[in-house]
Amino acid sequence: MLNNEQQRLLQTLLDGLTPEQKLWLAGYVQGLTGRLPDGGAAVASNKPEVHIFYATETGNSKALSLSLMKAVKGAGFKVKSNPVNRMKFSDIPKDGFSIFLASTHGEGDPPESAVKFFESVRGAADGALAGLQFAVLGLGDKSYQIFCGAATELEKELTRLGGTVIQEAALFDVDYAAHTPKWISQTVETLNKLSGDTGASVSAVSFAEPSAVRTGKGYTRLEPVSGRVKHIVNLNDIDSKKQTYHIEIEYEDSVPYSCGDAAGIILPLVPTTPFLLLAAFAFARSSPRLHAWLVSHPRLGPPINDWQRHRAIRRRAKVVAVAAMVAFLTLGAALGLAPEIIAAQALVFAAVAAFVLTRPGVPEADE
Repeated sequence: MLNNEQQRLLQTLLDGLTPEQKLWLAGYVQGLTGRLPDGGAAVASNKPEVHIFYATETGNSKALSLSLMKAVKGAGFKVKSNPVNRMKFSDIPKDGFSIFLASTHGEGDPPESAVKFFESVRGAADGALAGLQFAVLGLGDKSYQIFCGAATELEKELTRLGGTVIQEAALFDVDYAAHTPKWISQTVETLNKLSGDTGASVSAVSFAEPSAVRTGKGYTRLEPVSGRVKHIVNLNDIDSKKQTYHIEIEYEDSVPYSCGDAAGIILPLVPTTPFLLLAAFAFARSSPRLHAWLVSHPRLGPPINDWQRHRAIRRRAKVVAVAAMVAFLTLGAALGLAPEIIAAQALVFAAVAAFVLTRPGVPEADE
């Protein structure tokens, strides 16, 4: 269909696009195709409505629902996106297609705002949603024993109520952002096929699926990128009482980024036990659900439980905390930080070290 020069130009354009831009382009091209006199417009206008529902605690599922909505709308569907926090099972429409995005918190629990919706679904009679066509995506954390429990339970319950799964459930870990562009593309393809628009599905996949899916390296805490501090420059004048630093970090790996991106810097030398105890103290008085999540966490929970049971800190945690503070002060001096900053850090660390070292150890039976 395309000559060699057109193919070269198209490939050059696609190589420079992000997955989101490819999704937009897929919808744009389909829009042009739908207006051609070959009947494409009738196919697009007769497509069933797609309902997107999300259950979220921190906003990840909601943000993902917006990306999915743009892609599905670009494929010619009418789309509605709503949270489940005020819904009952009877509010789920049986016509069209329904896609559920559910985050999991704690040990397989749904988000707090979605608890009543899940209770409504559990209490519904078998076959109450006969005719429903749906798909489920789950966001979770594999460090927990029950991974994506809310999403897997929702799929099971909707099937019990008579719904038909149109696509295998997608369950993603905390690095979900590296995999969702491909899932969105596959979902658009599935919806197109079920709507009888086979030509559009090919277009959606070829444009939306990136040529090289990001592995997540440099994008999540599971795959951080190691760097070396290359330059630290004080941007203030010599006589200024303020200190604003320009810091350049050099990486061995290539980390693409765009304007508006944010970087999270991991400081492994900072002791965490006192801050965990402080977080648990605050959550116990503000959010019982977050407090329960924190104390039941497989990695963060044990130090908190030791403190709550014995008002004690394990010997290994004491050694690691003090060594980390000494190393952090040494690093600051080596980087040439101002004496005032190092002095302030030393005072804070001395207070923290005094607190940690004066606490009793955990009984040997609980070690």
